[in-house]
Amino acid sequence: MARPCHPNVTCCINPYVVTELTQVGVASAIAEQWELPEPIGLSDPLNPGGTADTWLVTDGEGRRYVAKYAYAGRMIFESGLRVSGHVESTTDLRTGSPLPTPDGRLTTMLRNPIGRPYPLALLRFVEGRAVAPNDGLNVRDAARLLAKVHYSVASYPGRVSDSVANLENESVEVGYEESLGPIIRAAARTLRELDSITLGVNYGHRPEAIVCTDGSTGLIDWGSVNRAPLLWDVMRWSDLFREADDRKTFVDIYRECGPVPACEFEVMDQLAYVRAVHHLRFRAFRVLHSEQHHFTQEHDRTELIRLARQFGVAEFRDGATSA
Repeated sequence: MARPCHPNVTCCINPYVVTELTQVGVASAIAEQWELPEPIGLSDPLNPGGTADTWLVTDGEGRRYVAKYAYAGRMIFESGLRVSGHVESTTDLRTGSPLPTPDGRLTTMLRNPIGRPYPLALLRFVEGRAVAPNDGLNVRDAARLLAKVHYSVASYPGRVSDSVANLENESVEVGYEESLGPIIRAAARTLRELDSITLGVNYGHRPEAIVCTDGSTGLIDWGSVNRAPLLWDVMRWSDLFREADDRKTFVDIYRECGPVPACEFEVMDQLAYVRAVHHLRFRAFRVLHSEQHHFTQEHDRTELIRLARQFGVAEFRDGATSA
């Protein structure tokens, strides 16, 4: 019978405790919680060392899925899963939406190698060929794809992580207050002073697009969704194109077919500045709380130093990082 895996974590419903995230441990969790026909086969990890571990799953009847074990809070992870399901149900896109357990749960909790529980989800497999900016995803299709996503999520009724509120939330300790505090507060003021910015659910990630075998389009990996200015997504995707003309074309096509009013594109420079500060704050938070949350500190520290130098910060105070 399922039981809480830690007395202080009430959302944990699994008895699984693993010393390594092996195929056997994950397959056992999937077989029991999702009640798939056995034997359950798992590939080697598809992206070891990222913000999540994923495996290609094959059940005893040959059906394929993707198992995703996310190094994130359950609520945040599940919000992305719900958004992917919403987009798939309101568009013609394939999103790798979650397959609920028989009792309706989107995730189950599984301990990582150091004993900390994180959520495991089983996603629908999207079969096809991966494409990306500069590698099979042309600029016009990419702009129209993002516009389609933004129109879909405009009707999303649920909650997601709020990047705007996070930027303005001084009750959360970010670290390096003396060095970074004035920069973060100035960016929050800039955002408040901008009139009528369209806020909404951002995909929040470089496009993980797929040309499906049936000719349809897929967009997977919804683990970074957040509420923010929609133009942050536009900047994020357009910046991936190498050529300046392609970046301009991307913005122009999105402006024609997306939900953001044309007047907002006139303040993209200010929004880009605020977005950079938000990313700076995010990295500072992860460095400060790396031990508590099992974040990968080295990459975060490198990114923090790089971003801080862009704002003229050569030395950090009230923290352990130095440039």
